[in-house]
Amino acid sequence: MIGFFSLIILLGYVFSCTTPEKMETHVVAPNGETRICDSIGSDQIVVNITTHEVPIGTPAAPIYGAQSGCTYSRYPCNILDKLTIRVNNKLLFVPRSAFCDFVDLASLAIQKDDSNEFVLMVRGGDASESYIGRILFDHSRIINRDLSSAMTPDDLREKTIYFIPRDSLDE
Repeated sequence: MIGFFSLIILLGYVFSCTTPEKMETHVVAPNGETRICDSIGSDQIVVNITTHEVPIGTPAAPIYGAQSGCTYSRYPCNILDKLTIRVNNKLLFVPRSAFCDFVDLASLAIQKDDSNEFVLMVRGGDASESYIGRILFDHSRIINRDLSSAMTPDDLREKTIYFIPRDSLDE
């Protein structure tokens, strides 16, 4: 009997993709795994992130210099350790530089842009330390990563472009 219930839970986890009418925002777990599974058109996107908390004191008594990159907008701070993206069950290579500086995470969302590519929106920080990270990807790879202040989201602060290695074009 326990096996039957385990199977039901597993199937619910595997097939829990939603078809959002609009971009759905998902709250990030401050410590542990957050999983997003959305169906966008005929494509199924699964994003998993793993975070951990860093003790940085309290707002009244912060511990500065922890060298964690924390914005001190959340106590404790949370740091993104791992990001995986699957498109139609194909695991994409996600360069570490696409996510390694995302700290004090608040929410994630997936949408399709006008050029038929996908965007993973990452929001974090607070007030003057708030940011929006956008990871653009398609069915086969990460294309670029943009970063802007949440206070001025249209004012791009950073852009990283990921190229396909020349030797992989021959395959």
